[in-house]
Amino acid sequence: MSLKINVTDINILHSAADLIASQCQKNDVICFYGNLGTGKTTFIQFFIRSFYEKFNLPCPVVTSPTFSIIHDYETDFFHITHFDLYRIESESELENTGIEDYLEDNICLIEWPQIAQSLLPAKQLHIIIEHTQHGRILRLKEMGGYIVNKSVQEQLILL
Repeated sequence: MSLKINVTDINILHSAADLIASQCQKNDVICFYGNLGTGKTTFIQFFIRSFYEKFNLPCPVVTSPTFSIIHDYETDFFHITHFDLYRIESESELENTGIEDYLEDNICLIEWPQIAQSLLPAKQLHIIIEHTQHGRILRLKEMGGYIVNKSVQEQLILL
């Protein structure tokens, strides 16, 4: 499945993040592609907030881990790990972060995942965000057997 969503305002991005979050579970890997400033971190902020709201928990401030590389969001109900690999220069540097340990029993959200592909499971959701004249385009691609729930697909199409 490949799905394209025209994002003409922030509410559409928020709704798309909520819908994707609603179907995610342990061991899901979501890879985010796009130039600087396209909205990858904003999408992830909405995604993480959605989980906290689902369980009526106060949400911490969600920021990009550009310098720390990894931010963990762990509660009794879920464990989400947010990676920003923009500053990683080699696969060995990436291995030193312990990325492989995070891939089990977590939901992993990975910005700039290109350098990590050999370490990641084949089953992934790719989210590509691009600037356009009228906003952004959000493309979803299921990879390696990852499946976006049909109900979620139908709702995304309506955005």
